[in-house]
Amino acid sequence: MRITITTFFLFALLFLSCVSDVPQIRAGCDNETQGVYTVKWELFPMKSGNVKIFESRSPDSFENAVLVDEKPVSEGFAIIRRDDSQRRFFQLVFDKKTSSIVGEKHIITDRVDNLRDMGGYYQGKGRQIKWGKLYRSGNLSWLSPNDKVVLDSLHIRTIIDFRDKEKARQYPTLYHAPQSLNFYLHGLAVDTIHQKVIEGIMKKGDVLVALQDLYAQIIDKDTLNLEQFFDTLLDEGNYPILYHCALGKDRAGLVSILVLEALGVDQEQIFYDYMLSNRYINFNRVVEQARQLPVETQEALTTLLQANEQLFNFVYEKIKMDYGSMDNYLEKKIHFTYKKREKLQKILLY
Repeated sequence: MRITITTFFLFALLFLSCVSDVPQIRAGCDNETQGVYTVKWELFPMKSGNVKIFESRSPDSFENAVLVDEKPVSEGFAIIRRDDSQRRFFQLVFDKKTSSIVGEKHIITDRVDNLRDMGGYYQGKGRQIKWGKLYRSGNLSWLSPNDKVVLDSLHIRTIIDFRDKEKARQYPTLYHAPQSLNFYLHGLAVDTIHQKVIEGIMKKGDVLVALQDLYAQIIDKDTLNLEQFFDTLLDEGNYPILYHCALGKDRAGLVSILVLEALGVDQEQIFYDYMLSNRYINFNRVVEQARQLPVETQEALTTLLQANEQLFNFVYEKIKMDYGSMDNYLEKKIHFTYKKREKLQKILLY
């Protein structure tokens, strides 16, 4: 199935599909300006009345949450200001049957690319992925003192590194959690490809083929490490978990597709999550003076360093062609059975 989305909201797309008398919700939270939370929502179909917004420091408990605002549903957003940088979560209550928990997906740091919370997406039956349990990012090899403080605040218990052995050795992870695991997945010789692009040897199409080959190798050959990763997710004592690769877009991106599929999230949300990398990678830091290069070279570098719709579609097309379906791949290739999926959903879904 080929998925195309041309317009993105400034917040995470969250879909609720319950019984017919419950509206579909799209809601999210943007905190790109420190201390300023922009909470947004849409209901389909639109309904009258007000939405009550409750605030909590913990996404797991709103029993004693404070009512911080109440707005007409039709207004669509609320701005909440706070004087400190502590992370907050908000429960939007429309009525007894309709509510949503939101938080900011992007965790702002100085030197960690693409650090974000996997919480907030909806399963088809209306259950929501828990916030504060599962994170993804780029490498943790260049950290400022503030970055360590931010990571401490997430209470990460397990860090999983998907980079190949050479990169993990060359650029070691500088943040130490109680448990650190390496599930090596195939990688690209990015430095070599980058140089060939600069020299004009590799064009956009060549880079895309190289990336497709990378994804194919991970899908076909890294199944043992993928199986070990998913088994790690089944131990509640391992959470919160942060998994990462170099930029957090290819290996971490592919793994995220599989995780969200295992949790029953629809492909539109999975595509949205996959493409979010393009908002949260500092490309100016990755490629200096890119704007001075020929347009053709810039296009090739963009293909190398950004999340790509063609690669997302390639994953689904390859798995369907070689394994029949995503369900078959999860169960037969990496032995993540239906019972294991049920257990993971029990751990990670509200």
